[in-house]
Amino acid sequence: MGHIVLGYDGSAAADSALDWVAERVSTRPAGVVLVVVANMFHAERPVIARFAEEASERLRARVPDAAVDIDIVDGRMPGTLSRSAQGAELLVVGMHTNARARSVFAGAVALRLTALSAVPVVLVPAGWAPRVAPVTVGLAADGSSDAALRFAAVEALAQGQPLRIAHSWLMASPLPSTPAGIGSAAREAHAAHRAILDEAVTAMTREHPGLVVEATLVRDNPAAALTSQASRSSLVVIGTHRRGLLTGWLLGSVAWDLVGELGDPICVVPPAAP
Repeated sequence: MGHIVLGYDGSAAADSALDWVAERVSTRPAGVVLVVVANMFHAERPVIARFAEEASERLRARVPDAAVDIDIVDGRMPGTLSRSAQGAELLVVGMHTNARARSVFAGAVALRLTALSAVPVVLVPAGWAPRVAPVTVGLAADGSSDAALRFAAVEALAQGQPLRIAHSWLMASPLPSTPAGIGSAAREAHAAHRAILDEAVTAMTREHPGLVVEATLVRDNPAAALTSQASRSSLVVIGTHRRGLLTGWLLGSVAWDLVGELGDPICVVPPAAP
């Protein structure tokens, strides 16, 4: 049996992450390591140990059979937490959205954590509540989402929900100089991106014969495409490049738009090891 690392800082968002983990391990047993990253004086340790123990007891109350360990480690975010999660199935943290940083897992730190982590990172917004809905994955055209696609398919099967593959496209620049040329270019672009999406659907149905797969092709930017699907999803899954930055299908501000604003759980999956 594998284990999940829950990054915990005592905030409301961290409590939502704890609820997400409890919901998951109640149906898919896994050990839980509750990690508190502390950069502190020795006198603060009893306070941190107390709220970590309270969180552990809350998790055990939700899932009595869960094996829960506490690990209080000295260091700095996000590197220390990322290293603590090596070998885990998942790293789960909470984060506040639509607000200034109110916990160590907010904003840019969360983005850096997803860039550093060698395991999938689930970012759970404060106030999260379970939702019975498809698992949505953002499909890139450059292969950077391959691991995310496979992760999302397994997650959808485990939840007993459909897998929704969302792919977006926009016209390349510069545009043709005539209306007829623009129309022809748009049809060609649409066909090319439809082929990318169809290939992904075929691959997932072949790998998982019992999986229901939905395909969504959106003419919009990637952040808008995923945002439009998020409220109808139990989880939104995205991928990264091996160089660690959220690039490719997610470019700069797009990643920030999703992680900082989307009020739904996001899972960022690193590429598979070569």
